Amino acid sequence: MSLVPSLQAGSQFGKYTFSHDSKFMFCCCGNIIKIFNTRNGELLHDLKGHSKTVTGVVVNPSNILQLLSCGRDGLLISWDYLDGVKLKQHHLHMTLNGIISISAEKKSIIMLARSSEHKQYFSVMLWKKNAEGEYSRPKVLLDNCDGNSNLVSFGCSKEYIASALKDKLSVHSMKREATEIVSMKDKYNKDKAITCVACHPSDYCIATGLENGKIIIWHNFFKNAEPVTSINHWHALSVSCLEYTPDGSNLLSGGHECVLVRWQTNNTDRRDFKPRMGAPLKEIVVSPDGNFYATKHTDNVIQLMDISLKILQVYRGMTHNNFCMGNGKNPIPCGLIYDSKWRTIVLNGLLGCLQFYSVSLNKQIFNLDIVGQNYISPENLESAQHVTELLSAAISDDGDWLATFEMWEDGVFQPELRLKFWNYSTESQTYVLNTSVESPHEKRITSMVYRPRNQNRAPTLVTVGSDLCFKLWTLVDDTDIYRTNNHWTCESVGIYHDLAALCADFSSDGSTLVVGFNHLITIWDPDWNIHKATLSNSIKDRQQILNVKFGSGSYSHQLVAATSDRLFSWNLVTLNIMWSIAVDVVVLFRDPSSDLMAFVSSSKSLCVFRPGSAEPVYQHDCISGYNVVGAVFVPDGRNESLVDLGWPGRSQIYIFNEKQQLITLDLETDQHKEPNKIRIAQNLPASTLSTMLAEKLVRESSAKINKKTHSSNDSLITKFLHSNESISLHCDQYLHSFLVKKKQKKTKSDHSARDLDPGSRDEDMSSSESEEEVDTMNDNIDESNNVLVSKKPSEQAKDIVDMDSMLAKWTNWTNFCESLAATINSKML
Repeated sequence: MSLVPSLQAGSQFGKYTFSHDSKFMFCCCGNIIKIFNTRNGELLHDLKGHSKTVTGVVVNPSNILQLLSCGRDGLLISWDYLDGVKLKQHHLHMTLNGIISISAEKKSIIMLARSSEHKQYFSVMLWKKNAEGEYSRPKVLLDNCDGNSNLVSFGCSKEYIASALKDKLSVHSMKREATEIVSMKDKYNKDKAITCVACHPSDYCIATGLENGKIIIWHNFFKNAEPVTSINHWHALSVSCLEYTPDGSNLLSGGHECVLVRWQTNNTDRRDFKPRMGAPLKEIVVSPDGNFYATKHTDNVIQLMDISLKILQVYRGMTHNNFCMGNGKNPIPCGLIYDSKWRTIVLNGLLGCLQFYSVSLNKQIFNLDIVGQNYISPENLESAQHVTELLSAAISDDGDWLATFEMWEDGVFQPELRLKFWNYSTESQTYVLNTSVESPHEKRITSMVYRPRNQNRAPTLVTVGSDLCFKLWTLVDDTDIYRTNNHWTCESVGIYHDLAALCADFSSDGSTLVVGFNHLITIWDPDWNIHKATLSNSIKDRQQILNVKFGSGSYSHQLVAATSDRLFSWNLVTLNIMWSIAVDVVVLFRDPSSDLMAFVSSSKSLCVFRPGSAEPVYQHDCISGYNVVGAVFVPDGRNESLVDLGWPGRSQIYIFNEKQQLITLDLETDQHKEPNKIRIAQNLPASTLSTMLAEKLVRESSAKINKKTHSSNDSLITKFLHSNESISLHCDQYLHSFLVKKKQKKTKSDHSARDLDPGSRDEDMSSSESEEEVDTMNDNIDESNNVLVSKKPSEQAKDIVDMDSMLAKWTNWTNFCESLAATINSKML
C-alpha cells in the first residue's frame, strides 16, 4: 500500500438544487454531491461516484426521491438520496457540463455537452431512452454554446430553449424544431456581451443580463418582425445571474455589487434589495414552492433566505478570497497555521479575515474579522482595487494569543500599517482584540513568531520588517485602580550592519532567538536582546536566508536554513554545517509533536526528514498539480491505518496550492470509501394509502416496543436528535411504550373458582398490585400535563386511555415527555 494525494477541501460549490419539498439542498462540490438540511444547515452525507467534477444535479421527475447527476467524466448517475446509494449509471462518452431539462413522459434528457475535447464550444443535446433503458445517440438542438450553464435556460413549460454566446441570443422551439437568432439593434447595447439568461416559466419571455449592468427583456422573438425588448437597469457592473420565481411574478438578479435585486415582472419600478451579502453573486436558485432563495457567491458560500429576504442558513466550503485579488498573488499570505486551541488550520479567508477550518470535521468553524471593513465593489472590474490586506499572522503554542499584521497601500498616500494582538476569550469562545499598534515598523512585516510559553516569563513575539530590523514585543501589566488590564508593548529593537532582516525563529525552550539578515544567520539572547554569534559560510553569490527553523526534541541544538536553491543544517554547539543539499525550497515547516521537519520544493515534491541527516524519512513526488503556497503538520491528525505508512508519528501533512485546494496524503482505497450514512426520513405527500400504511406501521412498532425493557425508551429518545422529524410523529409510539395493558374485570364466578385454588391468591395479589401501580401512573400523567381527562375511581378499571383522542388535542409535547420520563424514573427508583 502507498499514499496518494487526496483532496481534503477547497472544491468550489458548483450547480445546486432543492428537493421536491424544499427540505434538502443538493450541491455539487468537486467530484461529490453534498446533501444539506435546509432547516438546521447540517451536512447529512456525501454522494460519491464521479471521478471528475460534477457539473449538474436535478431531481428525477419520474421519482422525486431520486437524483440525476452528470460530470465531466461522461457519467450520468441515478441516486437514491434517502439511502445515499448509487442506483444506475450511464456512460455517454463525452464531456457533460450541465443538465438542462428532463422529461419523464418522453423519457428524454437535455444536457449541455461537448463531444470532443478539441471543440471550443459546447452543444445542447437531447438523449432518449430505448427499449433496453439505455440512452441512444444524441440529437443536437443548439450548437456553439458557451460552457457556462447560466447562459442556457428552458422556458414556457419546456417549449423553447434559449442560449447566449457573446452578443447573440439563440432560441430553439421544441414544437417547430426551429432556431431563431436575435441580437440587440440599439447602438448602446448591441455590442455588449450577454452574461446570463433566464426564461419565464409560463410565458414567451426571456431575460438576459449584459456586461454593462442592464437587463434586457425579450418578447415576440418567434415572430417574423423584430423582437420587442424592454430594459431594466440598476446594476452598475455586469449582471452575473438571473432567475425567475416558479410563478413568474418576480425576477431575481445579482452581480458584483454583492446585492440581490428582486424585480416585479408586472411593475419593474418596484424592486426589493438584499444588500451587503459579503461577496459577488454567481448563481441564484429558487425552491419549487417559491418560498426559498439560494444564492451562490464567489467566496464559496451558499446563502439560503426566505421570501422576505431574511437569511436562514449559510453553507460554507473552504472560503476563497481571490475575487478581489490580482492574478499571481498568493491567496494565503499568512500561510497555513495550526491552532492548538481549536485544533484547526488557520488561513486567510474572506477579505481581511482569518478562517478556522477543522480537518477532522471537514468544515469551517468560523471566520474572524481582523480588518473590520466591508467589501466595496469597484467602479469597474478592470481597474485595480486598493483594499486593506491581511499579510501575516502567528498563534502562540497554547492558542491564547493571536497576532496579525494588515496593510493598506495605494502607491500615492502613506501606507497604513497595523499590528494587532488578540486574546482568546473563554466567555465569547473567540479571539478578542487586546492591543492595536499603528505603524509597528516603517515598512511591512515579513515574518512574526511567538516565543514558546514559560510560566516564568511573559508572552513574547518577534516581528521582522522590511525596515532592516526586528522587534520584540512583550505583554505588560497595565492595571490601575479603575480596572485590571494588560497590553503589548515593544520591548527592544535589533539591527545588524544595516542588512535586511528576512526571517526569525525561537528555539524549542525559548532561550535562543535566530534572525536571518541577508546571507547571515545571527544568534541573540531574547531576554536582553544581546547578539551572541553569527553563522556564515561560503554561500554562492551570498544568497539570502529565506527561512530558518529550529529542530525539536533530540535535535533542539540544530538549525535548518533555506535559501533560494539550497537547504542547510547547522549545529549550534559547534557552529558548523552538518549537511547541505541543493533544492529549491518553497515551504519549510516543522512538526510540533515530534522531531520531524518537511519541505516542499518548486518541483512540487514533498520530503520529510530529521535535522540530523539529509536522508529523507519519506518522499513523495508531485504532490499537487499546481504550485504549492503553504503546508503544515496537524498533530494527531492521521488515521490509524496510516501510522505505519510514510513518516512515523500521528501528525498528518496538509498542502495548500494556488488553486486554493487543501490536499493531504491518504490511502487510495480510502478515497472512495463511503462513510456511514444516516438514512434520510422520507417526506412523501400525504395520501389515503400512505396514511393507512403509517397507521399499520405504528401499531406494529408499538406492539414490539411494549415487550421491550426501559432501555428501549432511551433509544427512542435519542432518535429525536438525528431523525429531523417532528416530535409529534413519535409521541403515540413513545407513550404507548410506558403503558401496561390492564386486566379485564373478573366476574363472581371467576373469583369463586379462583378461591378454590390457594396458589392463585398470590397471583391475584400481584396482579392487583400491578393494576394499582398503573392507575397511579395514569393519575400522575393526568396531573403533570393537564391534558388527560380525570377519571372517577369506578372508571379506572376500564380499558387503557385512548391515545388517539389525547393526541388530537394540542399540547407541548416536549414538556409532556420530560415530565412523563421524570414520573416513570421516580417510580422505578
